Amino acid sequence: YTITVEGALTATAGSLPNASPGVVYAGVVLPAAGGTAPYGWTLASGSGPVPDGLTLNTDGSITGTPSTANAGSAVTFTAQVTSADGQTDSESYTISVEGVLTATAASLSNASPGLPYSEQLAATGGSAPYGWTLASGSGPVPDGLTLNPDGSITGRPTDLEVGSGVTFTAQVTSTDGQTDTESYTISVVPAGSGEVYGTVTDLLTLDPVEGAELELRSLDGETVREASTASDGTYSIEYLAPGTYELDIVAGGYADATVDALGVDAVAPGNVVRIDFSLPPSTFVEPVGGLAGRVTDDSGSPLEGAWVGVSGGEQTNGVFRSTTTNADGTYTLPGLTLVDSEGVSIASFSVIAEADEFVSETISGITIANGKTIANVDFQLDPDAGSPVIFQDGFEEGLAWDVFGPEGAEVLWNRTQGGIPNQAYPTYVAVAPDDDSGGVLPNAPSGDWFLWFGTAQGNYMGAQAESDPANSGGTSANADGHWGELVSPQISVPATGSYVLDFRTWFEIESVNPNQEGFDLMTVEVWDGEELRELARLNPFVDPELENRAAIPFTSGGFNRRPIVSPVPLDLSSYAGTTIQIVYYFWTADNLYNGFRGWVIDDVVVRESVAGPSSAPGAWDVSRAGTLTGQSCETGICRIPREAPPRR
Repeated sequence: YTITVEGALTATAGSLPNASPGVVYAGVVLPAAGGTAPYGWTLASGSGPVPDGLTLNTDGSITGTPSTANAGSAVTFTAQVTSADGQTDSESYTISVEGVLTATAASLSNASPGLPYSEQLAATGGSAPYGWTLASGSGPVPDGLTLNPDGSITGRPTDLEVGSGVTFTAQVTSTDGQTDTESYTISVVPAGSGEVYGTVTDLLTLDPVEGAELELRSLDGETVREASTASDGTYSIEYLAPGTYELDIVAGGYADATVDALGVDAVAPGNVVRIDFSLPPSTFVEPVGGLAGRVTDDSGSPLEGAWVGVSGGEQTNGVFRSTTTNADGTYTLPGLTLVDSEGVSIASFSVIAEADEFVSETISGITIANGKTIANVDFQLDPDAGSPVIFQDGFEEGLAWDVFGPEGAEVLWNRTQGGIPNQAYPTYVAVAPDDDSGGVLPNAPSGDWFLWFGTAQGNYMGAQAESDPANSGGTSANADGHWGELVSPQISVPATGSYVLDFRTWFEIESVNPNQEGFDLMTVEVWDGEELRELARLNPFVDPELENRAAIPFTSGGFNRRPIVSPVPLDLSSYAGTTIQIVYYFWTADNLYNGFRGWVIDDVVVRESVAGPSSAPGAWDVSRAGTLTGQSCETGICRIPREAPPRR
């Protein structure tokens, strides 16, 4: 016979898993060894209970769902095991009860459009790490932000309605399976008071481009804001923080455009930036760019209606595009041609700003690459203390000047008050797309009267060719074209000091060939009693790359742009101590494309330049000026030979 002696019964010591309130506790069986199975388990006499909500079963398993009664504490109890052969043993055990998972209520920081945002949601209790999601049915966090699984909220808010608050509910889940929810609000506040706005148009038609996409980026390449143009081509990006940005624009069927360094000032009113774009069609081959900036007075207040012109120096014969500032002092010159009439790239540009009762300023040495816009070409103009005037005429009291023209022909220089409709419009000529005048000659630049080269028909065509077809630009019956001289009274220039000629001008001429070797020539000349010299020529030395432009104007505002009243300052230093006459000479050179509104002159002033000749910024190139008496096209200045004025 064999008698087997059982081992001594032992309740095995062990570490029990933590319990979590509200989470089913299962899979735990107290271990024992020795004795004869099966074992029976009870709480030892005098021992406290297991955590509230749990039960020690007779088979040694501990089951149930812990309540919150013991949350955040450790519960120790003693269990007794009894084997089938009557042995007993006991052992102490501890179950730690996790704290109740709670999503911490918090006031989240405000978000600002375009600025980086970072917040961290927090929770207590439960077992880390936590996982975060939007609660079922909750709206999203603000546009541009993301609630990440680790509870962080990151991104750059975009397209937010400033002043609104976005409320959402987040759910946190701990590793032990607990969940909790909490509502949070992110309020939207301005990053700053900066704004970039403008209009996007077709370069050729100036029609608005709808749906163009604009992306504003920080200099590290991060997208700050995005916008798209409305049906009228306008866009606006508001509430920007001070800083420097990049701006890209993309539109289907057009070449892309870029602003590499767009500065938004920290202090109003310098926080407004206007950038217009004239996008060339993708098939357009001529390089174009743009300029934009702001004109303020010496205190930083915006100057509305200030004149701004851009010059390519000798390559463009000075100013070839101009505009005026908005009420906020901003200006923009989009769609600038970057090559001269010979197709040579323009080396650099100068920008000139001038306003009544302020000293004009020039910024030079600006280079523009194809598709680029140079922003923040800003001016702060100083008040003009005034300077001695030796001659002025605004033509308000009558005409003290002599006018001349071809013998036996109508003299086309007239004193007028404007308001004359161009009878060649719209059948034979067009106006620029941004010109709402309906082809009517404007009123005087100042006062009531001005001088104008044109006829009662509202143009300088004279008698029209009988067989003139539509959209021809207006054809004169006179094959030799028209010319006319406007000659001032005698002006004595003092021998000491520096003097300049200032006047205001406005013109609308042909665009087929308006340059220095072309037609509809506008020259300013000086007769000193011995010889006649050209002081400047206002014709732009640029030819647009556009076919079928016979009916399209070139104006003081630029090719196919509305005419702008422009100031012209010219140096008279070489005439010190002489008596001179100012001569304005217009010549169409032939009978083609003469149906436009012509040349306007007003507010002629000869004044002392306190700062010397440099106060006349050289808006128009005078390097080609020379003696005109007896010269013709063969000598390099394309004009008809003529004697010095007066010529009758």
